Amino acid sequence: MQNVPKSIKDLASKAIKNVKAYGSWLKTHDSKIKTISTDSDFYSLPITNKKDYIGKFKVSELTLNKQVPQFTYASSGSSGVPTFWFRDESQEKIGIDIHETIFRDIFKIKKEQKVLVVITFSMGIWIAGNYTAAAIAGLSTRGYNVTVATPGLERNDILNVFKNIAPNYDTIVICGYPPFLMDVILDLKKNGIDFKKHNMFGLTAGDKFTEQWRDLFMKIVKKENNPACVVGVYGSADAVVMGFETPLSILLRRTAIKDRELYKELFGDEKLLPNISQYDENFIFFEEKDTELVITAPTSIPLIRYNIHDRGNIIRQADMKKIIENSNLPKKSEISKLFGWDFPFVIVKGRTDVATTFYALNIYPENIRAAVEDKKIKSFLSGNFLVYNKQSADAKRESLFVELEMNSGISANKALTAKATNIVVKHLMALNIEFAKLHKSIGKMALPKVLLINYQKKDFSKSLIPSLVNIKGKKPRMLLGTK
Repeated sequence: MQNVPKSIKDLASKAIKNVKAYGSWLKTHDSKIKTISTDSDFYSLPITNKKDYIGKFKVSELTLNKQVPQFTYASSGSSGVPTFWFRDESQEKIGIDIHETIFRDIFKIKKEQKVLVVITFSMGIWIAGNYTAAAIAGLSTRGYNVTVATPGLERNDILNVFKNIAPNYDTIVICGYPPFLMDVILDLKKNGIDFKKHNMFGLTAGDKFTEQWRDLFMKIVKKENNPACVVGVYGSADAVVMGFETPLSILLRRTAIKDRELYKELFGDEKLLPNISQYDENFIFFEEKDTELVITAPTSIPLIRYNIHDRGNIIRQADMKKIIENSNLPKKSEISKLFGWDFPFVIVKGRTDVATTFYALNIYPENIRAAVEDKKIKSFLSGNFLVYNKQSADAKRESLFVELEMNSGISANKALTAKATNIVVKHLMALNIEFAKLHKSIGKMALPKVLLINYQKKDFSKSLIPSLVNIKGKKPRMLLGTK
């Protein structure tokens, strides 16, 4: 067991005493503990989650001393009804602290530089855009010369910002989900934006991306020798920012692709390259529980031993130093100087709950099942389906694929494929708020590629890549892929 920081034990004690919902939760789990004094006390607490804990109580019962939170935002739910989350001033400060770390220690941005930050995350009620804008704007209170522009997903607004405002700044940081961010910088290049004139950096969140994607970003923004010119933030709607890439974590990930022994040490037998982030235990505490990540974090709704349903594991600093020492990494004396050496590592391998991601939004089985059960095509289909995303070979595009199995005796044709595609899109638009907004922004690029598969032509219980599978009569589940 890991040693539990005092701040985390204190947070758990506060929740027991001052969060009505958490006290009730403990009673239903036959826990009579009143305060957390030792690590054993902490590890005796039951695991919480969104469905069984957050979803069972009123907001006033979930906050410390029934406080009214300052901000609310949403994540798209499986039924199309968003889940609302909350944050307050303490989380705003954590956001400023983390973004200052990225700007100062990774991007090497100095306070005297004039910095334009362009937010291309979805705005409105969604968390990533609003939180990132607020956190970075907060850097101005610490002496940074920062201007924040929030065009969100509006492509013309993004282009206008670069044409009309960007030339006035020394440095530009563009923020967005990886697939959309790539679309944006390719679009900017096509429209004559000269990246040689801009000291460009990227900040991403939501989806993990390949190192080929990073290479392409580096090439486009003219920073071929600086992999840390784009940093992925590890976050969630529940806990906001949880970790971030560092020069050290990026080096490890890129090296592991070519070094099989290092890959196995870091990622085990995982087929799809996981993310490596680092985190500050002053802000969040990670545990491993049955291959899943469990967090404790001081959010507006205190999260105590909360299962975020990400698959992954933790590597402590001392353990990572041993891995590095036993590896073939060159210039080990120089590695210890890289920023990130003092933080623990969290390896994120994917989700264990039932959803696949596309442009960083979740596609749930309910979204596709509604189409499969539509009376216009129901008689043609068996009810089995597979959903996954694929990145193009050049890392420029991400596509959503939906495979639908035909009924026995039914053959696919162009007319039926077109009909099924229209119905899948109609239900995605109606049930998934974030998909509808993405479609408005990027148009045809958001449309899924619907494939009709002849009856029993393939085994839907297996997939080469991570996929969401629905086999009629069984619960939907995620397949990890066999590549």
